Amino acid sequence: MANDSESITLDTLKQKGVASTTAVLRFLKDSDTFLRWSSFLSNAIRRRDDEDGFKLHHGIAIAINRGTLLDLTEEERALAAVSYESVDVLGKTPVEVSNYIWEQVKLRKLALATNSSDENDAGELIALCGLSGTGKGTTFATLAEKLRQEKGSDHVVNWSNGNIFRCIALLSILWCENEFPGDAYDNHKALTKENIAAYMQALTFEKVDGRYETRIQGLGLNTVISKIENTLLQQSNVAKILPTVAEQTQGEVILFANAAITKLRRDGMTILLEGREQTLDYIKTPYKFRLILSDSALIGKRRAAQLLVASVLQRIENIEITQDPIDVHDILLEELEYMANKDMISN
Repeated sequence: MANDSESITLDTLKQKGVASTTAVLRFLKDSDTFLRWSSFLSNAIRRRDDEDGFKLHHGIAIAINRGTLLDLTEEERALAAVSYESVDVLGKTPVEVSNYIWEQVKLRKLALATNSSDENDAGELIALCGLSGTGKGTTFATLAEKLRQEKGSDHVVNWSNGNIFRCIALLSILWCENEFPGDAYDNHKALTKENIAAYMQALTFEKVDGRYETRIQGLGLNTVISKIENTLLQQSNVAKILPTVAEQTQGEVILFANAAITKLRRDGMTILLEGREQTLDYIKTPYKFRLILSDSALIGKRRAAQLLVASVLQRIENIEITQDPIDVHDILLEELEYMANKDMISN
């Protein structure tokens, strides 16, 4: 049952983010249906994380076998494991977490400057990882906004490996169309070691009109990512092959990212990189943070609350304005029963 002592207004739900999910969690903290559904979602999220981790591990193994990446020694793996600072986000807002991370970066940078004369002048790479449900995306966005306000938008870069994978996918599609017109895409032919090397040669990271861009030049293309990231790179044929491309090209993209980030740092830029530990282990920076949630059950609860807020707001939008005052509580409970049963019965 819901907690009658906690009330939720429509204005609270419209705030979205932490405010709305926290209100829903308080309202439904004693609901058996909510607790069962959130437990179901926690398990599903954990399974997806495990599957993603396995795919990344396999992709790294492919890169090592191909000779793109060197396998880390036991000592290097141990150093990589302890290079992350774990930040428990339980009970903290994204603003509090991002403030803490930035303070730690400044303290470490000051300490490193005593040993490296150029460290204080170079930019920083802040790497952030964490399992689903720890608020990594929100914290990443909050930290980026904080740094842009403090350092200026021209000095802060959000690095995305995702767009590099999409460029490779697009190039591999174009290669297939040129070599085998009319045939279906064949990843075995398109993603050979030689072809992947050629795709990477088509990508360069350079300054264009005063700002850094990834240029894609080859197979009929001569443009920069910012001009095609919402068009060509979002095509359904690119999305369809993206998991395969990402698995096969982990090593090449890690090397490309390292080279690009080095350029940015030397130019005094602050770079934010979000990813998984399997890939961040190969990224060199003293500023690595791992978000954790000491109450693992809260992962599913947060996800359930986010889904409910979105569904309730969508339903309320469809209610006639002339209707009597909206009972947010009743709608929330109805949506809970519907969504929980749909999820748990269908699976």
